[in-house]
Amino acid sequence: MGFNNKETAVSAILTEAKKWRGYLEKRSNSQLESFTGNAGRNNYTIFAVDYCNFYGENLNVYQAQPWCAMYVSDVFAYVFGAALAEKMLYGHYAYCPYGVNHFKENNAWHTSPKLGDVIFFASNGTASHTGIVTKVVNGRVYTSEGNTSSAGGVIANGGSVEEKSYSLGYSRILGYGRPNYDLAVSAHWAQKYKERLKANGYITDEAYWGAYDSPAKKSQVVALVDKMTGGMWASNEADASIHWSQPHIISLCGKGIITDKTQWINSPDASISAALFLAVIDKATGGMTETYKGRVTDHWGRNNLDSLCDKGIITTPEMWTCFEGEVSRGNAMALLCRAFNF
Repeated sequence: MGFNNKETAVSAILTEAKKWRGYLEKRSNSQLESFTGNAGRNNYTIFAVDYCNFYGENLNVYQAQPWCAMYVSDVFAYVFGAALAEKMLYGHYAYCPYGVNHFKENNAWHTSPKLGDVIFFASNGTASHTGIVTKVVNGRVYTSEGNTSSAGGVIANGGSVEEKSYSLGYSRILGYGRPNYDLAVSAHWAQKYKERLKANGYITDEAYWGAYDSPAKKSQVVALVDKMTGGMWASNEADASIHWSQPHIISLCGKGIITDKTQWINSPDASISAALFLAVIDKATGGMTETYKGRVTDHWGRNNLDSLCDKGIITTPEMWTCFEGEVSRGNAMALLCRAFNF
């Protein structure tokens, strides 16, 4: 994961932290990925599963345990990958005192907050709860916390992900650990593609597209393809109040680039699959070459892949043969630049 600057790296963390708001812990080891399904008070969460997968821990030890610290460790791994997240946090942690020690031992402990800091709260002088600082304004610190509730004050083991705020002088704030965001600022192979698209006015949301290795959403892809194929096609159907990307979807339908608008409108913020992405690019660059129209293959996306290879747009087809897999934002931008000669 590479970002142009610390600000975009911090922005990516804040976006990831906030997107989990409303997630409820489960009463059993079921429906862990659902935000509200199987809700209960037994501390079963997807965060424990991901924490153990990311950091090589034993799920039998961590599942059904308090999870505020696992939430923080996971948010960093979701954005930066586990290896880099571990370095940025000076070590993963599921136990708040360990997190405090990591930051203090690396001279990254502070008494006043900045965006993207890790906040720690105390009970009887010992770290007992943690979260991520999302805003500091007018004498208050705003946070995103796992295993809390919407009630005022520190609520440890509260069962949900919530956004909260406290006075900067709140007595239970122990301090702030400052992750090493400098480690996330590095040249990434996809950076040049983002800069090309940005320079031509196609990309304005730099924080989103700067998360190069994160999955690309269907909504973001259709917006970019719409802009790169001449801009918005006017239609009375377009209604941004339904979803901001809906006018772009309708526009691409009008241009003949999208033929089945339902799958785009019903789940605009889902990750785009490789097959769907290839189909859109193939259509946007003149359509499928005759050789592959109607050909029976192991997957419908292979015809679009071979068509794009014949057009010279794709030269490494093996990168795209996991047709139902997600497309990274970096790969999406690279193929778009190649398709439209940027």
